[in-house]
Amino acid sequence: MLVLATLTFFIAAVVQRLTGMGFALVATPILVLLLGPHDGVLLVIMGGFVISALMLIGGLRLISWRPTLLLLLGGAVAMPLGAWVAAALTDAALLTLVGAAAICALLVPMLPLRPHPNTGVRGAIPALGAGAVSGFLSVTSGLSGPPLVAYGTSSRWEHRSFVASIQVIFVAFAAVTLALRGLPSVQPTSYALFAAALVIGLVVGIGLDTIVPVRVARIGMFVCAWAGAVSVLARGIIALLA
Repeated sequence: MLVLATLTFFIAAVVQRLTGMGFALVATPILVLLLGPHDGVLLVIMGGFVISALMLIGGLRLISWRPTLLLLLGGAVAMPLGAWVAAALTDAALLTLVGAAAICALLVPMLPLRPHPNTGVRGAIPALGAGAVSGFLSVTSGLSGPPLVAYGTSSRWEHRSFVASIQVIFVAFAAVTLALRGLPSVQPTSYALFAAALVIGLVVGIGLDTIVPVRVARIGMFVCAWAGAVSVLARGIIALLA
């Protein structure tokens, strides 16, 4: 189990480096199946914290602070509710929630978003709403990214600024989630293996960046993510019906 979890961190880090997204989409279903809905999600959140912190180092000057702070405020309102839901649900119900959230996350890129041709979505309400949904999903499933991507697309947020800015949100949401839900119940020595897998995965991803086309990497990411999400949802439903 430890070997599979470490391999999952490695693969997810490679995917993140190649495609710029997908760490949680790849890692969450597999780690939830291996370790359960509580420890699996918390490990994904810890890994995402490390990845986002590393990506944030070189992008501080690109951050757009106004929308970032609005998204953070929306998340701060919803995250305590998410922590309460995660604590109140049984393992079977939480498995089902995580599986459903993963599938919804995979469907977000297919949404027919049609922002205003010149300005896109504007105002505080859409940012606060997207932040609230993202914060709730962060605490319950670790899948905080899709609502942020949907908001970034509909608001026509410049890509490089958006990527840099959401790292701030990922780091903040991860820190709050771990404060609300605690650390995963794994051996302390395991953290060293997971950290090494993340660093090695990023390095390998840099090496593969000029070899593997982004389209091929994204197809592989979505195949893995869909297989894992469907497996988690099916396992949760079966457990609920048992």
